[in-house]
Amino acid sequence: MNSISIPISTASYATRPNHRHQKLISELNYRDVPLMPMHAPYVVEYLDRLIATVDRAIADCKKVFAVRVDLHLPMLMIGQSAYDNRVIEAFFKSLKAKLAAEHKRRSQTAQYVARCPVRYVWAREQVNAEQPHYHVLLLMNGNFFQSLGDMNYQNNYLSGFIAKAWQSALGIPAEMTFPLVHFPKECIYKVSGMTDRERLSLLQRSSYLCKHQSKDINDSQHNFGVSRL
Repeated sequence: MNSISIPISTASYATRPNHRHQKLISELNYRDVPLMPMHAPYVVEYLDRLIATVDRAIADCKKVFAVRVDLHLPMLMIGQSAYDNRVIEAFFKSLKAKLAAEHKRRSQTAQYVARCPVRYVWAREQVNAEQPHYHVLLLMNGNFFQSLGDMNYQNNYLSGFIAKAWQSALGIPAEMTFPLVHFPKECIYKVSGMTDRERLSLLQRSSYLCKHQSKDINDSQHNFGVSRL
């Protein structure tokens, strides 16, 4: 797998309040990626990790099938402990297991089935709601997935795997889970190489996960993360 270097930017920075080790940027462009001014300022470290994760996926798979999904938490019952980031970790673990099983199933009837490593970026946010929610970017091999499938979450398409992985992470019935899974409008991106315009479109759209606003800096939870692949 090709290594991805992170060039030094000459952009101007501002220090993030209460997080002096993090820097903010409010410019219209960062490392040749167009940003959305209505969501500024952005956390520079998050932008760097987003770009690196997307570029590693492209370098590894050549064709990348990317999906944006929002995962919401249910209302807490009386006496129930609040959800922490273990729930998003459990989601990714469950999703990887389901996709590994799907790869095995396809391999039984086909001579060759493309690998399906799962890379991801996530952001935890909370504005006025009682519970936080997660914005997630999933990056998969475009030779393994070409569509999300229908929104009948009981299916064995990618949409169903995502919904059922969130159900597994939450540990609640399907009928309670599926309304908590939301695919935004135009949530799919197909990227073929580093020079594909779709790469910049994906990064611009996904930069939303890197914005400073609506991330709770006063609790003990991480607000942003990426896969280790």
